[in-house]
Amino acid sequence: MKKKRFWKIIGSLAMVLVVVGASVGITWAALSGNVNASFNVTYTARNVHAIISGEYVVGSDGTASGQPSSLGQDLTFTGGEPTGTEQKFKETPDITLKTPDAYVEFHYTIQNLSDTDGFGVKLQLTGFDTASNLQVRYSSSTRTTTDGTTAQYHCTRSTLSNLYVTPQGNEKSVLDIGIRISLVNPIKNATGTGECTIFLDSLAEQPAGELFDTSSKEFDAYSVNKILQQISGNANVNFSYMTTIDNLAKQKLTSAQILQNYNKVNAASASNYSYANANYSALENSDYSNTDYSVSANSYDAEIIIELGGLFWTPVYLSQDDQENDILTLWLADNQQDAWAGRAADEGDYYGFIDGALYGNWSARWYKHEPAPTDSYRSNMYGTSYIRSVILNNGGLYATSSTADATSSQSESNVFALFTMEKFGLTKFLVTPEHVAWQESGQRAKTQLTGTYGFPDYDLPNENWGGTDKVPNDDFYENGKFNYAGIEGNDTWKNDYLWLPSLSETGCNENSTGLWGATPSQKALSNIATPGVAHGLNQSVGKGSTETYLAHQMTWLRSGDNDMAGPVCFLQTNGTGCNNGLNAHYSCAVRPAFHLNLTKIAQELAKA
Repeated sequence: MKKKRFWKIIGSLAMVLVVVGASVGITWAALSGNVNASFNVTYTARNVHAIISGEYVVGSDGTASGQPSSLGQDLTFTGGEPTGTEQKFKETPDITLKTPDAYVEFHYTIQNLSDTDGFGVKLQLTGFDTASNLQVRYSSSTRTTTDGTTAQYHCTRSTLSNLYVTPQGNEKSVLDIGIRISLVNPIKNATGTGECTIFLDSLAEQPAGELFDTSSKEFDAYSVNKILQQISGNANVNFSYMTTIDNLAKQKLTSAQILQNYNKVNAASASNYSYANANYSALENSDYSNTDYSVSANSYDAEIIIELGGLFWTPVYLSQDDQENDILTLWLADNQQDAWAGRAADEGDYYGFIDGALYGNWSARWYKHEPAPTDSYRSNMYGTSYIRSVILNNGGLYATSSTADATSSQSESNVFALFTMEKFGLTKFLVTPEHVAWQESGQRAKTQLTGTYGFPDYDLPNENWGGTDKVPNDDFYENGKFNYAGIEGNDTWKNDYLWLPSLSETGCNENSTGLWGATPSQKALSNIATPGVAHGLNQSVGKGSTETYLAHQMTWLRSGDNDMAGPVCFLQTNGTGCNNGLNAHYSCAVRPAFHLNLTKIAQELAKA
């Protein structure tokens, strides 16, 4: 997914690990294959009763580790200290890592935590020349000195932005934390400075995780509140207090404005907890196992990621439907998803997965540039497209030629079944385009686009679902020749829970950001084209496919061409451009969107 691109982008950044109670300053230097690390360990507590012990071990995998060395006498916090009280361990060890297997581990034992205290972990990367040459691994365990309830480790899934530990017991509960720092390549220069910071704080918060529980068919209240706070920029917003969300939805928020609000909340949190605004990554709770970091929400890459239905989505627009419900429009963050790993390239007749990335034909592998007056279908009319009916699991009629059609039924095995089939419980919290005014009419890509990739002469078909009363013929449709308003099947997608975005919604480049104000990062794909193969993966998708139908690394849109009935519009791989010259029978990346009804979710949570 985009985590791969993210790590390439931040390969020159430094590393700061944040846990909740202490601050550890680390200076790194690697010359001639060695890393010299000086540690100055301090702790900051806020209204927390705790006793903290610390030690470190320098060792090497496959050989006997060194003996533990104490960081000094235990630190004691009574809970009555002023906010920000800092205590220091006596030991400030100088450490040199010389081999690929060498490491240093810091062990912390935290006692006397009450059941109201929390412990969280965050990874921040700033200003380090070769952060990729360092590994930081994390582990935690719990025990008790009595027969009472032990502290419990809680992590909804390993790819969350933060890990969260809550002691569920009394003062006898003990929490053990381990942090291992090792060198990937001892020959590689790793000069720079970084800081590893730990905070113990009764205000520690669990990060937003999976929003929807498919078993109970309910939304997670905590995660919903976190998302409401992020998109509004107000840490006091929650599902019981939606006034701020209501006002913002009436005004409409673009993706760029949502990102600004997210950074506002993040900066406020940074001020409260004394750490800088962070790019989030996940750390696995495994006994120093190899860690695959993934981006859950980050401002550096100009994108916020929300987990829903086991897939990762990015919020692009906040508005209201025709019933004044607040709706948050979410767009699939990437066509490559962890949940799709191992799925076959020939899953469907005209679609499949390559390395966990979804590609498919827009039409049922046919196109016709100039429709005859007697033709029933246009190959680039979205309402009768294969991608809408089959790949996105909306079901119904789709054209197989200009004069023939087929009908598909929804499938429970489809990767989008949760988002399209009412039996799974999520769709009652979704809003279809039929109730969204800005999708009924008013979308005119020609007014959104400028420069090389502008469409100054014509409007584009499929952008609006409204009829001729809402989308009348005019010169921009070449006297109505490619205005599909009023043609049977054109408005079918207005009833779909899941749909492809239009060019008017996504925009094309930095000069034409579209209705959503989507960033290049949001529009880009993470996977990289095969060298020497223009726009392609040099692989085909779909049953019986040939090289003619290689998967192209561009993102399909629902917008049709402005002067022919064969081509469809698409976004470039890097998210900085668009075009309209790819025929509907080719395969491209599939990234749908949907409207999440925040008002309905808040009402259901309030009932509970």
